[in-house]
Amino acid sequence: MFEIYQQLISIPMSQHSQHLEAFKTFIGQNDPGAMLSQEQYEAVKAEAKKRVTDSAEASGTKTINGRVTEGDNSEVARIRLVIIERQQEVYRKTETEVLKRIHFENNIKRSYFHVTPLDKAQLKNWKSYIDFEIENGTHASIVVLFERCCIACALYEDIWLKYAKYMQLHDVEATRAIYKRACTIHLPLKADLHLAWAFFEENQGQNEAAWAILNQLEQAVPNLPLISMRRISFYRRQGKPDDVVGLFEHYVQHAVSKEARNFFAAKYARYLYKIGGNFEKAKQVLLDAIKNDPKCYILYLQTLDLHYQEYPRNVKDKQIFELFDRIMASELTLDEKVEFSRRRVEFLEDFGIEATKMNEYYEKHQQLVRQYQRERKQKAIQIDIEKELEAKRMKKMARKGVPAATNYQYPAMPVIPADPSATATQGYYGNTDWNYAASYGQTQYDYPYGSYGYNNVPTT
Repeated sequence: MFEIYQQLISIPMSQHSQHLEAFKTFIGQNDPGAMLSQEQYEAVKAEAKKRVTDSAEASGTKTINGRVTEGDNSEVARIRLVIIERQQEVYRKTETEVLKRIHFENNIKRSYFHVTPLDKAQLKNWKSYIDFEIENGTHASIVVLFERCCIACALYEDIWLKYAKYMQLHDVEATRAIYKRACTIHLPLKADLHLAWAFFEENQGQNEAAWAILNQLEQAVPNLPLISMRRISFYRRQGKPDDVVGLFEHYVQHAVSKEARNFFAAKYARYLYKIGGNFEKAKQVLLDAIKNDPKCYILYLQTLDLHYQEYPRNVKDKQIFELFDRIMASELTLDEKVEFSRRRVEFLEDFGIEATKMNEYYEKHQQLVRQYQRERKQKAIQIDIEKELEAKRMKKMARKGVPAATNYQYPAMPVIPADPSATATQGYYGNTDWNYAASYGQTQYDYPYGSYGYNNVPTT
């Protein structure tokens, strides 16, 4: 019991003063010799004797086996006083730590689990409290606070990720237990948490466990490109090119949408060229994707950058201009064609040797720019006309005393809080940098339109 009180007094908590009072009562009601070990008792007894100033009083001490009996009230009282004073020193340190944390503790409004989301202030308080404890607390206090937080914030994956990241520096098995608890009990559909778990297992050399986590996640959250790419990357890191190619082709063929197919085709072509060194196959993958979606600007840009990389070793001027002609004849929008026309002029500026061809394509580029300017101006005029008509309609309705429909205030819909346990959804392009020129190491041909007369065309 004595050891339990010692631990309670040393733990920063809101009721620490009550524990000290209970400890004093406990010491006053029990024999010190029965509570302490022999070594502890001798140390306390020696300290108590130093405080004795009356030698006559000290000589009257009665002992049994070297311990003061209850019959000597003055000596027992001194021993009890020493024990209490020692714990009071611990209590003062604990009180200092309590005062440092009292602000965070007072701001905790819900320390229990509930399916309704926490408000932003509560989440911020928990995160700030954890950051403070990591910086100032002990490992044991940090773990206790994380466990408390993971009750109230069980549905927030960033808390679990923070906990696992901290624990990874101290205990591998404890980190694995945190990931398992979070992914299998509280957040079975959160992609980021599972992917972090898979990375952790892979870093520990548990490749089979990492692969099983990725497969289970894909079954739970299908058609998420981020998960598919992680599975592909896993095989690539394991040095299994055949499996990488197989997965890429599977995802391209079984894509659920054009956007998904284009995404995987672009990634597949990049892998074939940069890792496999197979230019022809990479080009064919992109051309096949363009057949399925002839309006995809990204695929044309990827194909052009691929040709730039092979120029002039395996790709000549003729192939470059054939590709440009194909792009200009495609179903791309006018502004996208203007961009590719600008790239064509820049290519001639950098590598062309025929001045006549340079003039020819420069004139074509100027024609496209003027056409684009006219269409943009027409759209702006049309918008202004529509605004003017709407203004006239509103004035006419106001003269007739008819309330304007746009002035009607519809009842506000109730705000439904976001469910933090909802399935992670990410766009096909949300986690991907579509800067393929940079991905291939290509210098960006991103000069201002004005370099080739774009801004020289009159706008009025």
